[in-house]
Amino acid sequence: MKTLTNNITNLFGEKGKIWLNNLPEITNKLSEIFNLSDLSAYNNLSYNYLLKGFQTRENKTKKTKYPIALKISYEQNMIQDEINALKHFNGRGCVAIISDNSEYHALLLEQVIPGTTLKSHYLENIPESIDNSMDYYADIINDIKDLPLPKKHNFRHIKNWLGAIDKIKITNSDNKDKIPEYLLDKAIDLKNHLLNSTDKDLVLHGDLHQDNILKNKNKYIAIDPKGIIGEIGFEAAKFDFIQECELDNLNNIPDIYKQRISLLADKLNFDYKRLSEWVFVRMILGAAWFIEDNCDPSKSLIMAENVYKILD
Repeated sequence: MKTLTNNITNLFGEKGKIWLNNLPEITNKLSEIFNLSDLSAYNNLSYNYLLKGFQTRENKTKKTKYPIALKISYEQNMIQDEINALKHFNGRGCVAIISDNSEYHALLLEQVIPGTTLKSHYLENIPESIDNSMDYYADIINDIKDLPLPKKHNFRHIKNWLGAIDKIKITNSDNKDKIPEYLLDKAIDLKNHLLNSTDKDLVLHGDLHQDNILKNKNKYIAIDPKGIIGEIGFEAAKFDFIQECELDNLNNIPDIYKQRISLLADKLNFDYKRLSEWVFVRMILGAAWFIEDNCDPSKSLIMAENVYKILD
């Protein structure tokens, strides 16, 4: 709860504090609306208030309790994007949505059980676990990419996100934490090329890293979709090809990136060169966002430097 409190207060000031203070009352009201009980907050809260518990459902003969998760957000637009994405995916590759409430910026989800992350599986036995971790990851992406883009929708396009790179170019020389010009210029050239040469746009999860993939019974599914339009290479480029804990024990990191990106490209039947370019662009995008938020971009830039070395 401390991290959630700090994040909301830093981002939204006094209005954020009021929302945090009102959470018990909001939770009680949503419990009545959705018929919930035995609610308890998850431990790893960051930007949303997330609880687990049960929803009681009645039929003609009995009442049954179903495990659920209740997510409450300060930001209406963010939670609405997630609701729209979950309704579009309709349980394919992602957690299933049960209901939502626009007044309190809340959504009710099926609870993911046991809920262990793909990251924890990946870290259990590196490098042996990399191959099947990518299989689980590819299964989710393949589920998502089978769904056609709706004719009418309110999803934003990835070009809106990628505009952050152009903005950083303008202010880069004034930033305390600069992005090296050769990396920034390469990212701008590549993102323009990739956007202009996209064959097929789809609704993407948008933030498909390994902490957003949880084990649900015998398969892995995604949580927290951002709901954004783009090509599948942008989605796949978010995979954590090298974890931070690996860096100190690895040699020839560019070669390892090349091997792992190639492996995922094969599993997705996607062009290796294009995927490696998206990986680089997303790393620079991450660095740009860190700078916008007055945070340290150095880790993203270290990764980007290594991927830059394998680009043609």
